Formats: sequence, C-alpha cells, structure tokens
Amino acid sequence: MEIKIEDLLQELIQISKKSAQISRIIRFEMNDMIEMIVQEKTDHSKNPRFLHDYKTFADVLIQSVAIFFLNSKFPGLSSRIFGEESEVFVNRFGEKIVVEIQNNPNYTKEILEKILSNNSTIIEALMKIIHNTDNDRCEIAYDSLETSSLLRSLTTKQDNIGIWIDPIDSTSEYIKDCSFTNDDDHNDPLPVKGLGCVTCLFGVFDINTGEPILGVLSQPFYRKNKQSEFTERCFWGLKIGHLRINNFKRNSLEKNSKIILIGNDESDVLREKLIESYYSLIYVPGAGHKLMNVAIGEAAMMITSSKTTYFWDTCAAHAILRSMGGGLIPFENCQNLADENVDLDNEIDTIQIKYTAQRNTANNEYCMNSRGLIAYRDNETLLKVIRLLK
Repeated sequence: MEIKIEDLLQELIQISKKSAQISRIIRFEMNDMIEMIVQEKTDHSKNPRFLHDYKTFADVLIQSVAIFFLNSKFPGLSSRIFGEESEVFVNRFGEKIVVEIQNNPNYTKEILEKILSNNSTIIEALMKIIHNTDNDRCEIAYDSLETSSLLRSLTTKQDNIGIWIDPIDSTSEYIKDCSFTNDDDHNDPLPVKGLGCVTCLFGVFDINTGEPILGVLSQPFYRKNKQSEFTERCFWGLKIGHLRINNFKRNSLEKNSKIILIGNDESDVLREKLIESYYSLIYVPGAGHKLMNVAIGEAAMMITSSKTTYFWDTCAAHAILRSMGGGLIPFENCQNLADENVDLDNEIDTIQIKYTAQRNTANNEYCMNSRGLIAYRDNETLLKVIRLLK
C-alpha cells in the first residue's frame, strides 16, 4: 500500500506534541507519585553503561500512544514500529499491566487507574490528551511553494518503512531531583543538565536499505512561557533520494560553532587534539539532546568513541542531520576518510549508520550502534576534525 510521506510527517508531528504534553503532566506529578511511575530496569532492557537504568510510566505510555495513532492512520504499520520500552509496566501492587491504547476511552481509563490508582486529576488530564482528536491534523509550514509541492508528491510503500521510537530520551535527567528549581527555568541554548536535555524521538527508516529517511524530534521542556509553563519545540527533517527538506530557519543553518560534544569516557589524547585546535569540549546527557544540538548549530559535532547508543537513540536525529547535508557515521571508520585518495562524498554515504527491524530480544546488542559515533552537519567540518584526529 502506498502512503503519502506528508501524511506520515503530519501524524508524527502530532504524536510528538501529544508526547510532550504527556511527559510534562506526568513529570509535574512525579513528586507525589514517584514510587508509582518510576521503576528500575533489571532485565535485558537495562543499558549496561549505567549502574542504574530507569524507565517511567511516561516512557511506556508515550510509546503505546504513538503505536496506536500510527496504526490507526496506517493500518498494519504497528508490526514495524520498534521502541526502547516494552508495553509492560508494574504497578505498586506488583501487577504487570500491559499498557495498550484502544479506541475505547473507558479501556484507557482502566489502564491508567491500575497504575495511577485514584489520582483522578492526572488521569483526566492524560485522557484528554490521548483521546482528544479535535485538532489532530497539523499544518506543516513550508519555506516555498516548490517545497510544498515536492513533499506532497512523495509516496512510499508502507511495507518498506520501519519506525524507531525513544519516548523519553535522557530519562535520568527527567526523573532527577523530583523537584523544580531555578535551574529548570533555563535560557541556556545548550543545557548541560536538567529537563532541557529531555527529548522525544521518532525516526523512520527504509527497511530495505537501512537508511534513515524521516525524523521528528520534540524537546518537551524547551522554555517557560509568561505563565511559567513549559513549552516544547519540534524539529523535523527528511532525506529521500536526492530530496532534502526540514523545518530549520536559515540562521540556524549558518551557525559556525566551535563546540564539540563528547562522551564521558573519551581519552586524554582525543581531548588534547581537539582542544589544541581551539574547540571547546562539552559533555551533555542524552543522545537525542547531543544530536539535536549538532543539528541546530549549537555544536559543530558530536564524537563518542565507545559503544553507548541504540537505534532508538539516533534514528530520528540522524534523519534530520541527513536532511541538512550532515550525518552520523561510525567512529572507527573516520580514519579512512582522511585519506586523500578517498572519494569523500561517496564514502560518507556508504558508511552512514544503518538501521534494522529488531524487536527487543534477550540481548539488546542487536539494537546497538557501532563502537562509537561521529555526528556532523556538513562534510567540510567533518573532514577538518577527522584530519585533526589522525
């Protein structure tokens, strides 16, 4: 079955808005309900990087909401939607609840009541977001009539696409403190901690080639408005064939940052080479947060030399970077690109991170990216930094 790319993009943008709202509602109530809505991962889904790895009810609910709406719009697509979380959440009585959204609001209410007990205020707020479809169609702002025409003409076979979801990326920042301080009222364009590091990620990939083709990324806790309420911002981008479209403003595309975002465990040798070339090195949490800041120009690149990310962490932002002429490549391949005899453009396209259809298994290694990653906005910056690392 052929589907319109524009319809898929509109649905993902609307889901990202619902995700941002759900994440805020649950987060604001977390102080009083932390034992109900936060639990530690102890099985194969645990990230081995962390001593303690957590998931929240927001993670599970957002993923279930996304699957429901995507499958409602595109029947049969749910079999090709993959995410970080399972659909099971354990309530405070030890009962395993399968969090599944259906058309019947009463069914959703029963699920919410089993997990949130008698917290009627939060249940009603979540019900309103999940089942209110009055304004579910969003209008995409195009920079030109030509762009609008090109996107509206794009179609793909539904069987050819898969979707990777990370409902709450940077969960540790999401649950940290369980209180709001002045730090949360941030205006820092590149937050290094706190709620500003949280993202909701929805990435579409071509099942046959593994290439990321469309990404939608929401930052639920972007800024506070005049009423001291958090508001979100959303970025999207696509690259299909030679066509590249995104919603970035021109001034963000023209930024020339001297910041490189790095992992926590980078070697002193790597750090020294970059610092000697007048780059500032900053560690920030969250793969989605790192990649977003490369895309919007707050950072020139992201470099991690260790195995730290999964398909759900990177697919959405990778597609956005590709829409700008950038990308995401394995760290271990970077030295080959510095060879003057290499056809740079062709080689970069060849070694881009690829994605596969993969359910959670007994070993999440199957969903893990390569040993390390380099994210970049353009080939010129990529080559410049790679030559520094030789």
